[in-house]
Formats: sequence, structure tokens, C-alpha cells
Amino acid sequence: MSKSDKSKNRSRLNPPSDDQNVIEIDETVVCRVSERTKKAETILPNFLGNFPEIAEKVTFIKVLSNGEFEVVLNKDLMDEDNGEFEKIEEFEKRIKLILDNKTIEVNEKNLLLYMEYLKKNIEIPCHLTGSEDFDWEEQYVIGDGNKKEYEKLKKTNPSYTDTFKFLKFNGYINEADGLLVDVQRTTDRKKFTLPLSYLEATEEGSANYQLLDDYAIWFVNYQ
Repeated sequence: MSKSDKSKNRSRLNPPSDDQNVIEIDETVVCRVSERTKKAETILPNFLGNFPEIAEKVTFIKVLSNGEFEVVLNKDLMDEDNGEFEKIEEFEKRIKLILDNKTIEVNEKNLLLYMEYLKKNIEIPCHLTGSEDFDWEEQYVIGDGNKKEYEKLKKTNPSYTDTFKFLKFNGYINEADGLLVDVQRTTDRKKFTLPLSYLEATEEGSANYQLLDDYAIWFVNYQ
């Protein structure tokens, strides 16, 4: 399924407009929370203030590349492949087994433990793509950056639209970026080092896809 198709299959919570007074939220869910959430702090309080019944139920908020929002309600996560809901408690239980640790907050120790787990369980070959636009692309994807300039820069910079071959874990770890991986772009064989939390396996439903999705959810939400 393409990125555009995946986006179309998700329910979204749109920013309010003059002609938007009623929204449907019962099935609005998301699997991953974006770092861009912080950049919407000036918008979200006003928006949620208009809908207190939503604010009380919101667990996480994700800002999409087109400026729309997705939220997690009632502490549920959704498996995008089969449309089933998973309780956060069940997710946390799985992470505790991965880390063999009662504490699942993101810290250097747990990042090292998670890296060792992934090293043992990622199936090779593993091809990756961006789960969301990379930091340098933001002004072009959701801003007013010049499109021709964007296409030119994509030749020398990694893009979330690219496909990469997983090479290895970089070994550098910090709590801000999490695990870093060395990858090679399949189209021109250029190599890059990228945060793993920005990547997902190209084969949805595969073991690698689930492994990396779990990691990204954990890294973004448990800091």
C-alpha cells in the first residue's frame, strides 16, 4: 500500500475552520506520535478547548505532513494492517518482555537493550522507507518551500519517499535521536545515517514492519 493510500485509510481530526463545527471522532486513532506534535502546541489547546469531550479522551496527538491531526482515544493503539485495536497495557507488556525490564522509559540503558533485541530479530535483507518526512524536508512538505529546490536537494539528501537498504546499526546512541542506522538508498547507492524512529519497513505485515513500528511507538511516547 502506498503512503498516500495509507493516509486515505486513516480517520483524521482536522484543524477547525469557520465552516467546521461538528466532527466525528469515534474511530480516530493513530499508531505513531510525531515529534512535530510540539510544534503544534499553540494550535492544539485552542482546538481541543472547543471540544472538551475530546480533550478528556485524547491520549496522544500526531500532526500529519499536511497539517491535519490524528489522535489516540481511550488509550487504544490500532494495528493498521488488520484494523484491530490493542490496549496500551498490552503494548507495554510486550515492550517489557523485549527490554526484560520493568521500567520501559527511553533511556540509554533501554536503548542499548532495544538495539540488541533488534539486531537479533531483524530479518535481512530489510528495506526501509520514511514513516514521515525528515526534518530538512519539513519546509517543503508542509511549508512554502520551493518545489524545484526540493527536488534538487533530494538528490543529495535522504527523503522520506526514498527506499533504503538497511546496512547496520550505527552504534551511536542518545536519548534525543534514539537508535541510528546506516542505510543505502537503492536508486543511487548513496549512504546515510538516519534515526530509526523515522523509518519503517517497506513490506507491511512483515516481521520487520512490526518490529520497527513497536520501536518507533516506544521511542516517541516513552521519553
